Amino acid sequence: MKSFKRQINLVLNTEAHLAILHEQCHELVQFNTQAGSKDKLILWITEQPVTPLPGFKHIAPKHARQILGQEYALVVYDISLGIRANTLYSVMGCIHLGGRLILLTPYTDISLLPSALPQSFDTDIQPSRFNQLIAQELSHIGVNYLSEPNDLHDALLLWQKHQQARITRILPFEVNSLLSAAKSKQQMHAHTIARQLNTTMFNLIYQQKSATPNDILANFHVLIAERGRGKSYLLGMVCGLVNQAYCHHIFIVTQSDEASKAIRKSLNANEHSTPLSDRSFLTNGINIILVAPDDPRLFTHGPDLNHDEVSQTLIMVDEAASLPVQWLLNLTEHYQHIIFATTISGYENNGLGFSLSFLPRLANYHQHELDNPIRFLSPCPIEQLPPLYCSRHQR
Repeated sequence: MKSFKRQINLVLNTEAHLAILHEQCHELVQFNTQAGSKDKLILWITEQPVTPLPGFKHIAPKHARQILGQEYALVVYDISLGIRANTLYSVMGCIHLGGRLILLTPYTDISLLPSALPQSFDTDIQPSRFNQLIAQELSHIGVNYLSEPNDLHDALLLWQKHQQARITRILPFEVNSLLSAAKSKQQMHAHTIARQLNTTMFNLIYQQKSATPNDILANFHVLIAERGRGKSYLLGMVCGLVNQAYCHHIFIVTQSDEASKAIRKSLNANEHSTPLSDRSFLTNGINIILVAPDDPRLFTHGPDLNHDEVSQTLIMVDEAASLPVQWLLNLTEHYQHIIFATTISGYENNGLGFSLSFLPRLANYHQHELDNPIRFLSPCPIEQLPPLYCSRHQR
């Protein structure tokens, strides 16, 4: 079972190593295609221009927020020009069971790397204190440095074997037991949130018909979890548990189509859900629409208008900590039933505004936390890297 834990490897950035990486990755992509899956398995992060490859997703380090909510079997991060804190911590959570994070480096000592965020007033490129701290932490958790091509080849053969087992779902009993226990807790949280939503909606509709939105305590829920805990999938589960007698519409706010993949997968898994389009569903008689934060349908009514319709509308916000605090506050002034699902680690592109500025301004809310990872096994070697860094501290 230990071999199915995720791993971090430092790999020398040479042509020989890159050739092995591409060969092993292409073999897994081919296996994945033959198994009938269309998921992209490999995420390659680099500042250098690259040729698009089938089954690979390529992004620049500064665009790492685009992969929040996505999943990969292997993440290759070329750190030759330095390490970005937000990029590193963003990608760590999106790696599958048995997956790997490979850091491509030109040096055996990554503390010698240049700063990825040089100070504008400093004309000399100096090794950064941040790189030195990361090097120390990687050493403390025993990260392997695969300097020889044969070492990389052997490591990727084992990785490919485990990924084939994950794709075909032929996993050891111990692994399945841990994952099943995590999914049971996820279902428990989904039922708890849905029960609380239904109770408040019932009270609002049937016991206080004459009340205005300002007379009702807000039905706000905050779902907090680190990456890989299944919070996005849980949102889709809640959609199938909300009572259609109290809720007629659900808007799910996501920032990209790829980031909504887990939510759509959850909705499609519900036998009472009918997809009307790629971003709209009918589940248990409830209209469900996936929207972007700037969708005009979210704010076409005033806070005191369309009370009946608003009181029967549920809003779900995925990766809420990545959105501006003022946008979140505006949403609470227009709707009474909202679920904010998010990590609060600080790399979501909004600093710590969600936890430091937004939550203290909510009069009341229900907080829920998911602890058990579903995407991988716990304890996880990758998560041993302490979350002490964010972009505003990186120098």
